[in-house]
Amino acid sequence: NEIVSNLPAFISMVIEAAKNTVTDLSERLDEETGARLMDIISKFGAEALAFVSKGAGNVVATLTGVITKTAGFLFDFVLYIVASFMLLHGYDNIKHSLKRFMRLFIKEPNRYDQACQLLHDSDVIIEKYIVVRLATSLGIGIISYVGFLIFKMPYALLLALIIAVTNLIPYIGPFVGAAPVVVIALATNGLSSAIWVSVFILVIQQIEGNILT
Repeated sequence: NEIVSNLPAFISMVIEAAKNTVTDLSERLDEETGARLMDIISKFGAEALAFVSKGAGNVVATLTGVITKTAGFLFDFVLYIVASFMLLHGYDNIKHSLKRFMRLFIKEPNRYDQACQLLHDSDVIIEKYIVVRLATSLGIGIISYVGFLIFKMPYALLLALIIAVTNLIPYIGPFVGAAPVVVIALATNGLSSAIWVSVFILVIQQIEGNILT
């Protein structure tokens, strides 16, 4: 509701900035072109404000759906983490059973030892990867939370949690996590805040991608 209520003010701010830009460029534009641009901007602003006023309920419903789906995703993710820890707890038994299964098909002792060594090396690599990903995501979540508090972002803890969780997704995860943060910054604190928040997220992602991992 807070985001929706701030949308008209945000739209008015964007329209006013566009008009100021046209005014600043008036020396390079002829009078007819400038008047036409002003008319287009005014009509667009009026239509946008009317749309927001009439569709506020739909916007709220959409945001509610997004929040619900996000909460569902976080719940599923927590279940996944719990299940993973339960699996890791009994991993020694699983590995022992896998070795016995391999023994049925690999009769030569040397090849069996090589297969067991390969299994062990894969286990170490995967374990290190998971630990590093979890640690860096936790660190990014904490840094994001502190940064969002500095930028006076609403729902700072929830947004930082989204950043941390989506950071576990390769390649597209950082973009997925950054999108709702930038939108909320834009709707609540204005364009300049959205730009600074975008730069902040980009910096921590670059540090994570090029230095930490």
